Amino acid sequence: MISGSAQMSDQKAHDQATALLSPIAFHQPHTAPQQSAYLSECLATGRLRSGGHFSKLAQQHLTKMYNCNRVILTHSCTAAMEIMALALNLTPSDEVIVPSFTFTATATAFARTGARLVLADIDPQSMMITEETIRGLITPKTKAIVVVHYGGFCANIEPIQSLCDEFNIVLLEDAAQGVGASRNGTLAGGFGLMGALSFHETKIAHCGQGGALIINSNDSQLLNQIDAIVNRGTNFSAFAAGKVSHYEWTHIASSFEMTELQASILTAQLEDISANICHRQEIYKFYSKCFAGPEHEIIKGDDEACNGHFFAMLLGSDSQVEALINFAAKNGIALQSHYMPLHLSDYGKQYLAKDQKCEDASKAWRKLVRLPIHTSMGIEDAARVAKCVTEYLQN
Repeated sequence: MISGSAQMSDQKAHDQATALLSPIAFHQPHTAPQQSAYLSECLATGRLRSGGHFSKLAQQHLTKMYNCNRVILTHSCTAAMEIMALALNLTPSDEVIVPSFTFTATATAFARTGARLVLADIDPQSMMITEETIRGLITPKTKAIVVVHYGGFCANIEPIQSLCDEFNIVLLEDAAQGVGASRNGTLAGGFGLMGALSFHETKIAHCGQGGALIINSNDSQLLNQIDAIVNRGTNFSAFAAGKVSHYEWTHIASSFEMTELQASILTAQLEDISANICHRQEIYKFYSKCFAGPEHEIIKGDDEACNGHFFAMLLGSDSQVEALINFAAKNGIALQSHYMPLHLSDYGKQYLAKDQKCEDASKAWRKLVRLPIHTSMGIEDAARVAKCVTEYLQN
């Protein structure tokens, strides 16, 4: 039998050993090799507003990467989705279906147009909407469906595409967490009429805070309307091209563009994105092997082509999640849960139908815990995280 003093001694030794280990942050922003050089070059030009050399380079990189018709660099992913919403000419008589389990910006971008939000439940295996969770929500008023790609995976989007074609509904994508993730050869953000990307500091590629609108259409009317929206609601492009003698107010809009300073950092990040994602995927695959047993409920999409944004799993209860996060913190490891579904918030309840519960989202989010993945980590760090989580789950 081990005495109390011996147990205390063992615990003290464990605590001292843990203190010597470097903390593992949940996220560490990636630093690209040319980032400082490009930023210095940008500062030297004196051209810091949007539309300069680096803005064009970043746009060209994304246009080639997504094989799309046009890319608009924005100051945030939220701004990209706000452009989407304005481009659809939404009215209070229109409905837009969004997942309840998403960040608030997904909903806010469309709600501020006056359109009615319809909140959809998710599949807890992926934490994303499916054709089954949204079919029953479609009405003659449904104008658009917004698919959110969660955790670095693509949603099972082809059946949703078919549903949109069946009912003549616009398909949009919030790919804030999905830059570089793919499904059947198409990148997240490349399936719908438009897709929104995030380059926030918490994402894989970043420029502090930024985003992009991916436009997968050559419809001249749509492109002209988006051009006016980006130009703060004017026909400035026609004026700049000498087609009109002055420019004037043509649309409701705002200031959405990314600065040249942000674009210089983003250009360096995009040049390095393949190596960045490859590094993350190695850590993701390591976690997958560590938690491959049937007793572990791993969040994943149907396609293995993830970008390694983070690794998520469902535990038995919310109290277990809290206990694990606290246990890991004592071992110098930062784990995180994630956002509350919109329908459970005081503000979001107004968008829930009377007989609607979004039961899977209500249950799953409380049990979700996320493990860190970033380029400041190596496999030895991932092994330490996995060992910590396994030790807690076994005991």
